[in-house]
Amino acid sequence: TRKQLEDIVGSSCLAVLPTLAPKASTLGKRWSRKEQGAFEQISEIEPFSETAEALRYIKVAIDLHPAGCKVIGIVSALPGEGKSTVSSNLAAMLANSGLKTLLIDADLRNRKLTRMRRKSKGVGLVEAVIKGMSWREVANLDKRARVVFVPTLLNRRMPHTGELLASVGMRRFLDSAKDTFDYII
Repeated sequence: TRKQLEDIVGSSCLAVLPTLAPKASTLGKRWSRKEQGAFEQISEIEPFSETAEALRYIKVAIDLHPAGCKVIGIVSALPGEGKSTVSSNLAAMLANSGLKTLLIDADLRNRKLTRMRRKSKGVGLVEAVIKGMSWREVANLDKRARVVFVPTLLNRRMPHTGELLASVGMRRFLDSAKDTFDYII
C-alpha cells in the first residue's frame, strides 16, 4: 500500500499510477525500431482519468518542493509497470519547461532506457559510482528532449544492485549533479 511504501522508504509517495492497459491494436505486436525512443510519450490518456490526475499531482507536488535540486525516484513493485515510461516523460516534461534535468537509468536489472538509446560514451552509472567519476564523464545530451541522460552499461548481471544504489559512491554522484541540475530523475 501507499502507507507501507512510505514507512519502508521513509519518504513521501507522491502518487500511485494505475495500470495502463495496452490498446487492442498493439497487443502481440513488437514495436518497430522507428517507434522506439529514449523518451516515449504517454499518449491518449483521458484528461480526467486516474492516470492523468496522478501525473498532474506529481508535477504539482514537485513544484511545491522547496528550492534546490529535487531528486525523484520512480519505482514499481513488478517489472513492466512503466517506470521507464513515467520517468522519461517526467524528465522530458520538466526539461521542456526550461528546467535543467538529469535522467538516470538506475534500473540495473532491466536497462530499458539505455537499450533504447543508440549513443553512449561506453561508460555509465555503475562505472561512475564505483570509480568515482563525475556525471559529466558518463552523461549524454538528448537534444530532442533537452534531457541529460546517464545510461547503465553492464557486461554482466549484478546480484546486489540495491547495495550499489544505496552506496556512498551513489550519494556522491547525486550530490555532485545537484549543483548543476534542477531535477534528477
